[in-house]
This record gives sequence, structure tokens and C-alpha cells, in this order.
Amino acid sequence: TKEMWTPDKKEWCCKFEKKGCEYDCDTKEMWTPEKAAWCCKSEKKGCPEAPDVYITFPELGLGEVVETDKKDQENFKAQLKEMKQTVPEWLKKRTNKPPKLLKKFKCRTKEAELANCDVDAGETCLRMKVRAPPDKDGDSDSADSGTRRLQAKSKYKPWCLKPCAKVCTGISLKCGQLAEDPPAYPIWWSNFENRPCFQMEQKQGKKKYFMRWSCRCPDRDYTVSDSCTPNAGASLSNCVRAWIVQAPEINFQDLSSVQLGYVRSTEKDIDFQGKVDKSIFCRIDAHEDVEIGGGECPANLQHNVFFNTVMKKDFQFEEGATMQNNILFNVEVGDNFEIQDETGTYPTAIEDNLFGNVQVSNDCKIDTGGVTINGNSCTTFAHSGSGSGCGNTPWANPGFSCL
Repeated sequence: TKEMWTPDKKEWCCKFEKKGCEYDCDTKEMWTPEKAAWCCKSEKKGCPEAPDVYITFPELGLGEVVETDKKDQENFKAQLKEMKQTVPEWLKKRTNKPPKLLKKFKCRTKEAELANCDVDAGETCLRMKVRAPPDKDGDSDSADSGTRRLQAKSKYKPWCLKPCAKVCTGISLKCGQLAEDPPAYPIWWSNFENRPCFQMEQKQGKKKYFMRWSCRCPDRDYTVSDSCTPNAGASLSNCVRAWIVQAPEINFQDLSSVQLGYVRSTEKDIDFQGKVDKSIFCRIDAHEDVEIGGGECPANLQHNVFFNTVMKKDFQFEEGATMQNNILFNVEVGDNFEIQDETGTYPTAIEDNLFGNVQVSNDCKIDTGGVTINGNSCTTFAHSGSGSGCGNTPWANPGFSCL
């Protein structure tokens, strides 16, 4: 109708008939600020996208992407600030922040133009050192093959690569026979180890850095046990390694987004002494104990998956061990399952973990002190030691649901 519409009729017709609206929100011309505001409020069209806010505290290894408004952003910053203040000193020293890219690896302008990397896909132009023949034309008449090899020189060649954090994480490899004993080396693990990527790595126990060019975890000295000193022990991140087998003790310090296949010490313990998160282990096989924590510095294991964890002696959660939100599908303990709380600075907490099948050949033991065991789920928990404490409080529900 053509009479003067009342405000109520105008509002109704606009809402249900799309007629008589103040603005047409289906047009494609450049909208005025007034129209954009009206269409966003009334029809939820043309609204500006909320910006991603990246807030990080590198010293905590903590970062978060939040889609929110300004008020929520401020609240989130306040929460992180509060978390920063409550984090213990030992954890503040830890960081997953990669070091800055060294100048010698950065492409020059012309090299970057020729490489034409897909920046939108996350590629970066890097200069990789390669062996090159001395002749530009490749003429083999100038020298025999042996001489040519001696004369070959190293040079840097531009390559387009993605960070290992994007290439080597987010895909969970099937363990296959890497979880068994004896193991087999699946071809897909080998292929994945050789995926090209780049990550600046710090040399163990030194302030110097080197470049890693594939998903394969770098070689480390796993015999070092010094979790209090950053980078003194074997730390790994954003990498894959199918095989770590040695006679001496194996000590892990900080592990982040790591996939390890068959990990075995043929004579000693396997110890976790640092911060371990978002990592996968196909088989942990210790000739003696598997130990978590202990000493002056605690261990913090969160959001990890262990498929087979096997030891000939004890499974020990030592003083300062925090074990939260992990999955352990199969655990075989040759002697005792122990949770210890020796007199020390840090508490011991085993909480909210999922245990599949746990087989303990002897007893369950808890030292006196402030130990928290709570919210752990399990499928079976069998123990055969005389006088075993596995079925007693605080082992039983809500400690372990299947006991």
C-alpha cells in the first residue's frame, strides 16, 4: 500500500517482506558507513570481520588466537597476566619460541624474486648450502670425476620451504610394528622424516644454532641428565624420529609436538625430566625403570599419547611429577608402580589421565606426603604383589576408576 506507514508496519514489512527497509542490503555498490552499520545490525550482513588477536608470552611457551571484541581481549590479557604470575620459576625459563632466522639463511631480494615462494601458503625463501660442481657448463673434459669431486665447492641455493611447525605436526603417524617388540621400520615413517621444512635448532648445551632442513629430529645426547639447565638435556620440537635405541640411560628434557616410534634403553632407565606436551610415543621400552620427574626440577607431562610403555623394573612418578590429560593405552610394569613425594619444593599430581590396560607384576606404592591422584580413567588395572596397595585409597576411585 502507498499510505504513510506507521513505524510498526515499516518494521514488520522490512523484517518479513524485505520491503520498506531503510537500506537494501543485497546491493553491491560501495556502502556508506551508515548503511554498513544498519545492515550489520538489522540483517547481519556486511559486518566487519573480528580481527584475530595473537597474544603470547614466549617465556611461558604460551600463545592463543582469540576471535573476540576489545573488552574480551582485555579480559584475556588479564587472565594470561595472572597465569604468568602463578607459573613457577622453573617453567618460566622454558620456551618453545624458535630463535630468529640467521642472516646467512635469508634470501637476497633477487633470489627471493626468482624463487617466487607462495607466501600465502606459508612458504619462506631460504638459502640452503649445497655441493656444486666447479664447471658452470658441467663440462667433464676439464677434469676426471675424482678431481671434480675434490674441486666441488659449497654454495647457497634459494629454496621455498615451510616451517617444521606447520609441516611436521598435525598428522598422527600410525605406529604399526614400531609399537611391537621386535619392531619394524614402516616406510611411511621414513618418508615423513625426510619431508622438507626448516627450523632453527639450538645446539645442545651451547648458545650456537644450526638449521634443520627436514622433519627428522636432530641427533641429541640422551645420556645427559640436567633438567634444571635449559637446553642442557635432549630437547626436541616439531619433529619425527622412528628409532632411538641405545644401551645407556635415555633422558628427555623438553619435548613439544614430537612423534617418536621405538624408544629403547637396552641396559638402563628411560627418564622424563622436563616439559613434555602434545607428543606421541609408539613404544617406550626400558631395561630398568621408567621415571618421570625427580631431582631439583619437576617434570610436566600434558596432552601426550603413549601406546606401549614397558619396563623390566619400576614405573616411578617421582617428586614434582605432574601428569595430566595424557593417554597411556598399554602399560606393563615388571616390578612396582610407584608414586613418590619426597620432601621437596614441588607437588606430585597424577590427574585426569586415561590408562588402558595396566599390568603391575608387584605392588603399588605411595610415599607419605602431599600426593594428588584424581580423575584417572582405566580399562583394567591388574596387580599381583602380596599386600599390594593398588586397590586401596587413594588408588581407587576417584583415583583410578577401574580399581
